[in-house]
Amino acid sequence: MLDGLDVRLRSLPGVTDVAWASQLPIRDPGNNWSVGRAGEVHQAGGRNLNAHQRTVYPGYFEAMGIPLLSGRGVEREDEAGTTRVVVLSQTAARRLFPDEDPLGKVVEGPSGPMEVVGLAGDVRLSRLEDEPEAALYVPFLQRARTVMSLVLEARVPSQSLAGTLKETLRAADPGVPLSRVATLESLITDSMAERRVITLSLTLLALFPLLLASVGLFAILAYHVSRRRHEMGVRMALGGGAAQVGGLVLGQGLRIVTVGIFLGLAGAAAGTRLLRGFLFGVGAIDAATFVAVTVLILAVTLLACAVPAWRATHTDPRVVLQAE
Repeated sequence: MLDGLDVRLRSLPGVTDVAWASQLPIRDPGNNWSVGRAGEVHQAGGRNLNAHQRTVYPGYFEAMGIPLLSGRGVEREDEAGTTRVVVLSQTAARRLFPDEDPLGKVVEGPSGPMEVVGLAGDVRLSRLEDEPEAALYVPFLQRARTVMSLVLEARVPSQSLAGTLKETLRAADPGVPLSRVATLESLITDSMAERRVITLSLTLLALFPLLLASVGLFAILAYHVSRRRHEMGVRMALGGGAAQVGGLVLGQGLRIVTVGIFLGLAGAAAGTRLLRGFLFGVGAIDAATFVAVTVLILAVTLLACAVPAWRATHTDPRVVLQAE
């Protein structure tokens, strides 16, 4: 039945590829198998491995964009009655057969011995921020499942495709249920919801100290200008321009902030180990992020310095000198 349904789905307008699997990456991380090299399963000293097991249909690796590093993937010839085969992920092969070519080797698991026919690239099966885990891919035609996940790659909007998909499944077998329809982008977004809340909270917490620092810097510079009004009045009376007087205030503010920036960058670099678990696709020490934060702090500094500098440049020398 699945074979005929696969053909129907591939013929739908706009559909470019179809994939079937017992579990999808990120959404369904469970179903682990304990496997090992032939004759070493559960033996002391044996290379036993707890790996994610996936039952897949032919064309799965191509549709999901998972590279085959060597050997082959799951094919239609891998059917019931033939030699049981398995495709190992790169991590699984490295742990089971270090410094060896895994092709042609035999691994044993809950379904018995399986010959390794292919080596696939690693995939993040549980969470995006986790390192890739070991995975085993076995053919659906050799180990049929009653529940399978379907992936469609299409050039049409997902909303219109969902209705067509339901009609196709109903026409093939009215008893086949269809649930949890979603785009891959939404699955990834949902998987990052908790991290996104934590990141937003940390961002808001970071903005509060930045606001306090800005207010503090403004207060310090305002006090600095009030204490030096006489000096600035004399400078203005002797021909000092507004740029020179304003530069004194800006220079004072920038000196304070420059020291803070260097101390902050040193502290951030030292504390990056605590942030590694919250990052995906970005290094713990990301030059672009550090530069962006530095520019932001300098921009806030200039805003904080603006009012005191304006007051300094608008000091009336006659009023100041008369007061003295």
